[in-house]
Amino acid sequence: MAQYVEYTTGNYVEYTDGVDTYRDGSRDLCFVTDKALTPIAFAGTEDIDWVNVESIEGTGTIGTFRDGARDGDYVIDEALTPTAWAGDEDTDWINLQIIES
Repeated sequence: MAQYVEYTTGNYVEYTDGVDTYRDGSRDLCFVTDKALTPIAFAGTEDIDWVNVESIEGTGTIGTFRDGARDGDYVIDEALTPTAWAGDEDTDWINLQIIES
């Protein structure tokens, strides 16, 4: 069973690994992962209070991404059309990254 979190431009989900705080989201047509550096974290200034640790550049112009589990693997997908996830892979959405379990 596939499970996803969807991100639109400026939308983030924060999480912790037990030590550090991170957020995943959509910014500048990229799927991004940021890491908090100070207690004010993402309410503060980039490169002082938080830093970008990964950016996966999208190929489309919508800026909508999703990450989650599909077929036991971690995946990051990008919407290419407004139909997005309800449409066909490689036409309405594409896979950007697979990390096999």
